[in-house]
Amino acid sequence: MKIAILCCALAMAAFGARGQSQVAVTPPLVDHHQHLFGPGIKKLSPSVEQIEASDLIALLDKAGIRKAVVLSIAYQFGNPNKPAVEDEYARVKAENDWTSQQVARFPERLRGFCSVNPTKEYAIAEIDVARKIRSFIMD
Repeated sequence: MKIAILCCALAMAAFGARGQSQVAVTPPLVDHHQHLFGPGIKKLSPSVEQIEASDLIALLDKAGIRKAVVLSIAYQFGNPNKPAVEDEYARVKAENDWTSQQVARFPERLRGFCSVNPTKEYAIAEIDVARKIRSFIMD
C-alpha cells in the first residue's frame, strides 16, 4: 500500500495544478528490457496474455520508441524458486526458439537475448545453440 501511495505521489508531482506536465519528456530511442509472452508461458502463468512481436512493435510505436531489446523468459522454466517443470529443457528450448522467431520478424527494431538458468546442466549447450543458430545477441 505504501508503494502504491508513493507511486501516485510521484506521478502527481510531475503535473501542474491544471494537470499539464511541467517537464517535456522525450521517449528513449531504445527500450533495453522487454519480454514477449508466447504460448508456452500459459503453462506457468495461465492468466498472462500472449504478447507477440507485432504487439510489442505497436506499443513501441505508440510510445515513440524506435528499438527494443527482448529478453526471453525461458529462464522461468528452470527457475529454482518455482516448482519443477516436466520436460524443462524442452520447454526452455521451445521458448527461446519462439522468442528468436518473433524477434527475427522485426530485425530493424528488435534484438533478442536467450534466457537460461546458468546452474542447469543444459545451460552451456543452450547458450551455444543461441549463439550459432538463433537470432540472439551474444557479444
